[in-house]
Amino acid sequence: MPLRRVIVVAHSGTLADALRDSLPLLTATLSAALLVSHGVRRDVVLHMWFGGGSSCLTFLGERVRQLRPDEQSLGGVLRKARLRLERLSSLRRPRSVHPGVLVSRASLADVLSASARGQPPVLRLKCGLRGRDIRELRLSGYRRIVLLAPLTAGDHKLIGEVDEGLLEVRASLSRLDAPQLIVLFHNEVDRIGWRGGVP
Repeated sequence: MPLRRVIVVAHSGTLADALRDSLPLLTATLSAALLVSHGVRRDVVLHMWFGGGSSCLTFLGERVRQLRPDEQSLGGVLRKARLRLERLSSLRRPRSVHPGVLVSRASLADVLSASARGQPPVLRLKCGLRGRDIRELRLSGYRRIVLLAPLTAGDHKLIGEVDEGLLEVRASLSRLDAPQLIVLFHNEVDRIGWRGGVP
């Protein structure tokens, strides 16, 4: 089963702006990316990138602890991260704000580059309104799959100019927000495991 790296361009502003404007959507994205009915997806890393201040929240599925699916609990983790970012104007290296949750300052290009590191082969996808149907892709055989998506369906412009060697795919004919896109992405990757890696 490949490792999954999900990068969500969460807001053109800061984390504080996103918490004010989109808290329910942020927490739903966290839940969709990391949580399953029986616990946490250990094979997933979620990066939430914020353009204001070029800040990134990283959730490490294999290390995250005490992550509950309710909005209040997940919102509390996000607020802790906001406080850390506000107190530390320059983060030279990632800092822990919660078990398995790191904050850092990085450009989107840096986050994409770091996500693709590791043992090849790596498949890098950008979820858009056009592109190949994700169900038609041959996902087996990859050690790592990176997915870039906007937080809201209306924010495709935030990732529109990102190239970085990503293959543009679509998960649906409808405009979907990040939580729905992530669920469809996980479903396709999970099917590899159900079929024993056979495409």
